[in-house]
Amino acid sequence: MKVAFISDIHSNLEALNAVLASIDSLRIERIYCLGDVIGYGSDPNRCLETIKKRKIPCTIGNHEFAVIHQETSGFNIYAAEAIWWTINNITHENLEFIKTFPERREVVLDGLKILMAHGSPFDPINEYVFPEYPFEKITKTVDANVIVLAHTHVPFVEHVKGKLIANSGSVGQSRDGDPRACFLILDTEKLDAKIIRVNYNIRKAAEKIIKAGLPEFLALRLYTGT
Repeated sequence: MKVAFISDIHSNLEALNAVLASIDSLRIERIYCLGDVIGYGSDPNRCLETIKKRKIPCTIGNHEFAVIHQETSGFNIYAAEAIWWTINNITHENLEFIKTFPERREVVLDGLKILMAHGSPFDPINEYVFPEYPFEKITKTVDANVIVLAHTHVPFVEHVKGKLIANSGSVGQSRDGDPRACFLILDTEKLDAKIIRVNYNIRKAAEKIIKAGLPEFLALRLYTGT
């Protein structure tokens, strides 16, 4: 079975549509989302409605958590401004929708136990797991064959002591120097995963951010992937 993981869409409808089109072309059997559908960009409602229409299960990200609780401490000024913009623009139905997102999701596919969280298995909303993270901490304590995380916007695939630990990167706001949209495909038979990059209309997404009155910085960084 091939499974796709998407995350950190950040209200970037152009990137989300490009990624879903790519996934559809690859005949992926299941899609999961690891949170931060909203934040930063100009299309929180349309992105959430796309996720809802496609019936893609989601875990909660720190941006959903911030919108639900109207709490922006710990966010930089640009992210905080986007959070408050989202609070003022999200529909009631979509606010109720993100309240249903769990902190963790565990599934069994082809005999593999898969754990999903936005941050880390220990702090599923806020902890960052970068490639230099001490992965033995995860392998020793997490009862799963595959651990898929997000939050950093930096994708990776690591095999550690018989377990696969991966980060799905970011659909809508890359930060590893590659501005293309990013997602992860897991092959459950091979117990392996790969990062997929997709081009999308960055200019359109950036122009919509500026037109919405969001910080220009959030638009400009889309071009550089940083």
